[in-house]
Amino acid sequence: MRRPLRSDEARAVAGLAIELGDPGRMARARRAHRGGAVTDVGVDVGRVRGVIAVEGEAPVTVEFRLHTAGEPGEVPEPEEIESECSADDEDMCVHRLAVILGFAEEVEANPELLSIWVAGPAGAEVEPPPAPHRHHPFFTGDHEIVEHDPLPEHPAINVGSLVVDGLDVWPVLADARAALTDEVSRSAR
Repeated sequence: MRRPLRSDEARAVAGLAIELGDPGRMARARRAHRGGAVTDVGVDVGRVRGVIAVEGEAPVTVEFRLHTAGEPGEVPEPEEIESECSADDEDMCVHRLAVILGFAEEVEANPELLSIWVAGPAGAEVEPPPAPHRHHPFFTGDHEIVEHDPLPEHPAINVGSLVVDGLDVWPVLADARAALTDEVSRSAR
């Protein structure tokens, strides 16, 4: 069973499908999407592509293209979208609607995908992000390598849980600590 869409961006994309489709096609598109028929959803500047493979039928390829760039994170208006379906010539077939729902699910997992799609017409150049400042936490320039002593053994460090945004990150920290300890011991040999 698919999880409900919680982010505003994903719900807005699903709302686009509702706006574009009639209730009968929308119900069939939801069934196809929930059944896992939508696969290989990809996004590029000004373009969303997806494949829908309903059991007993050949896979169908769907593509949505934008005529103009939009605001990052905003769903384009229906008149700004052009679509193609390898199976149907209808304006908004079940395949198209199901792929939009699949894209909404991808946006739920990664909201940046919506901004990539609306960045401009297909084939448009995307402006690269500015180079990080030297004091930026993600600076990727040359770094000085400093040797450190192994992490101290301490009961408070070795057991327990650490909850960040509702997730227990303790296993990740414990794995990182073990990897660092192994690396330090290997380099000391």
